[in-house]
Amino acid sequence: MNKRHGDCFPLDKSCTAYFLLEKAQMNRTEVFAKLRPLLLARRERLRDSLTGELSLQALDDDDSYEDEIFSHVSLSESKELAAIDDALRQMREGTYGICEECGQSILLTRLEVLPYTTTCIECQRQSERNAAHQDDGIFSS
Repeated sequence: MNKRHGDCFPLDKSCTAYFLLEKAQMNRTEVFAKLRPLLLARRERLRDSLTGELSLQALDDDDSYEDEIFSHVSLSESKELAAIDDALRQMREGTYGICEECGQSILLTRLEVLPYTTTCIECQRQSERNAAHQDDGIFSS
């Protein structure tokens, strides 16, 4: 019979909390294993896209408006590519899925939606609130 969480500290293998923790870790490992090929595929598509955009831009120097659009798209894709490379590095190092702000585990549902995120939802919200307050200060001056 399994012990309840409060009945076993430190956690031992007969403890329900240990079982749940072990199961949660196994689920995280399974999800990470599924996310890795998705990240690799997205990285490859971004690399192909950036290579194609640079080739097109080199061919057509006449339209500065199109150059501006290519520039913004390329910048956005380059940032995403860097984030994916960082996520893959974290997977290799065993730090993937840990919030870089608070050190807590990032929810699996968040990682499944945005597999290269580096912050948990709470830290992301706080970051966005801080940015909004900074923007308010800029616009009200």
